[in-house]
Amino acid sequence: MHVDLQALYPKLIHLMLDTVFVVDRDNQIAFVSDACETLLGYRPEELTGTVITDYMHPEDLAATRASIIRVMNGQPHVDFRNRYIRKDGGVVHILGAAFWSEDVGARIGVARDITALTQAETELRFLAHHDPLTALTNRSLFSDRLDSALHRARRHSSSLALLFLDLNDIKGIN
Repeated sequence: MHVDLQALYPKLIHLMLDTVFVVDRDNQIAFVSDACETLLGYRPEELTGTVITDYMHPEDLAATRASIIRVMNGQPHVDFRNRYIRKDGGVVHILGAAFWSEDVGARIGVARDITALTQAETELRFLAHHDPLTALTNRSLFSDRLDSALHRARRHSSSLALLFLDLNDIKGIN
């Protein structure tokens, strides 16, 4: 049995859950797979021919442009995180991988939605340093901040004051 893989490739790309993209030297989108509609809310034909940086979160543009230069200079970037603005105005966090193809004259990459993962990481970081009931800082954050303040005071040969307040029955109030 012979399978024509060349004919199968375009169909496989559109079956992928991650978005596949091809971007030319001028940052114009030459191709995006069907998964882009789930990722950004745009149909592939809406994005083709537009500039990819127009969809990036403004706060991530500098880092993303640095990554683009890196990739165009022949250094693949396989673990890049940035944010895009969806068609509905929402923000999506993306984990991407890209490389430059001289054969095609374009960046070829894959993007995955990691919004839920990023939100979970943020929540875990917060919970590591805050009481889940009151959202007040906990001992871990206090210790970390005290260590930083002590190091800063030593480095600058300055003083440091610490006020310790012991409240009776605070657990009952809490």
